[in-house]
Amino acid sequence: MMESSPSHLSGGGGDSGPPSGEFSGGAGEHHGALFLVLGYLQLPELLCAQRACRSFRDAVAGDSLLWRDVRVEPPLSGKLTDDGLLEVTSRSGGRLRSLTLVDCWRVTDSALRRVVDENPDIVKINVPGCTRLTADGVVGLVTSLAEQQQKKKNKKEKRENKDKEEEKRSLLVQLGVYGIPHLGKDHLNVLRSLLPPPVDGATGGGAEGHAIDVDVCPRCDAVRIVLDCTRERCRTASVGRAACRGCGFCIVRCEECGGCVEGAGEESACSHTLCLSCWLRLPKCSLCNRPFCSGHRRPPPANLPSSNFTCDQCSDPLSSLDFTL
Repeated sequence: MMESSPSHLSGGGGDSGPPSGEFSGGAGEHHGALFLVLGYLQLPELLCAQRACRSFRDAVAGDSLLWRDVRVEPPLSGKLTDDGLLEVTSRSGGRLRSLTLVDCWRVTDSALRRVVDENPDIVKINVPGCTRLTADGVVGLVTSLAEQQQKKKNKKEKRENKDKEEEKRSLLVQLGVYGIPHLGKDHLNVLRSLLPPPVDGATGGGAEGHAIDVDVCPRCDAVRIVLDCTRERCRTASVGRAACRGCGFCIVRCEECGGCVEGAGEESACSHTLCLSCWLRLPKCSLCNRPFCSGHRRPPPANLPSSNFTCDQCSDPLSSLDFTL
């Protein structure tokens, strides 16, 4: 088990905490509640906590349950290398349950394949935006995982798979591959054959009940995230459901409610498209009267009501300058 914080992520290794005694208060032991909090921390907080002192370092590095669900997001994404990924995932002791790497452009196929081989019980893999991964590499690791899990299943149930060839499928309940370069329909068909079949009622990639997040867009025929319209009139109409189904490049959708938008839509302060209903409902900038969607709206200061805020463009005095000669 690793005893130092992963230098590939934290930006510094070694024993930077005070030697053994811990916080200035004279007590030699920490309160037990501090260690109970560790199970609720995300990866950045865990890396910081283990550098506080030696006892925290030992508690974080020595508890494999803290590392069963690894999620790396910006700003740590650009710092994660193959060695850092292997170092972090090794702390689970081969019991990694889920792995999410968002925009980790330095991670390669070989490192991800090794992680999967060392953790055959993994059930969730999400690697959106990991541009150094390849479509063939993802297909290869899912195939390898399906073989490992099938062998383990046969051994557990004490069955011989000699007379009858069973369909080989992995136990992955979630596979996120949107953003992998050159992912085509052939790769998608192979991945679907290795993943659990969709539940009844699921209609496309990214929909609830599907193990994989992408599908073939019925309009542009590209492999992307394909969504159904959330509007009731489109979901109940016989031809409206198919007409509103497509990827984000083919169907303009409201960033707030996910419904289809007729025309150009309404302008927002965060440069996202909003439908008229959501535009009217959301709080507006007190200067330019443009709303922020819920995902980008920042909480207002304590001395202002929740409906009053100033967008970034209005807050920056230089943003309104015109440099056209």
